[in-house]
Amino acid sequence: MNAGLCVRERHGDDGALVGYAAELAGDRADRGSRPVWFPGSTLAYDLPLPHVELTLAA
Repeated sequence: MNAGLCVRERHGDDGALVGYAAELAGDRADRGSRPVWFPGSTLAYDLPLPHVELTLAA
């Protein structure tokens, strides 16, 4: 099943992954012209990148 979730990586100056943002296909701002992106840290308390990395490493 495809929920239409897109994830965009955020990289630091050194190229290291430092965060991410997610958007749900169909959610648009400005009368449908651009997607609405939500940083992982604002989605839920356990979704900032460091928490996700710890969970995946376990």
